[in-house]
Amino acid sequence: MRVSRSLCRNLFPIEGDTEKMTRKEVQECYQIPEEILQLYEKGHLCRCKCKEKEAYVYKEADIENLENILTLYHSGFSPEEIKLYMQLLSEKELTAEQRLEILKRKRKETLERIHAQEKQLENIDYLRYEIDQTTKNK
Repeated sequence: MRVSRSLCRNLFPIEGDTEKMTRKEVQECYQIPEEILQLYEKGHLCRCKCKEKEAYVYKEADIENLENILTLYHSGFSPEEIKLYMQLLSEKELTAEQRLEILKRKRKETLERIHAQEKQLENIDYLRYEIDQTTKNK
C-alpha cells in the first residue's frame, strides 16, 4: 500500500529543488517497485535528472513523474506505453487529446479483459453447479 504524498512530505519534506530524497527514501515512502525505479533511472520511462555525481537523488519533479508512472504502471501500462504517455505529458496541453485517447484505449482493453474473465468465472461456476447437482442426486 502506498503512503500518501502528504505523509511522505512530512517525513521527507521537499521544497522546490533545495530538498531531496534519497533513492531508498523514495522507494520506501512511495512503495515503488525496484523494476520501476531502475527503468526510471535509466531513462526508459521518461527523462530522469535524478543522478547527481554517483548517487540518485529525487527532487519534486522526479516525485511527480514517479507518481504518474506508478499510476500508469498500476493501471496495466507497459514500460513502452508509460514512456509514450510521459513524453506526451511533458508537452502538457498540446497533447491532452492524445493522452485522453491513450487512456480511453487502455480502459477499453481493461474492460475487455474483465468481460473475458467474467465469462471464465461463469464457465467455472457452471462446472461447479454440475458437480453439485451430480453429488446431490446420489
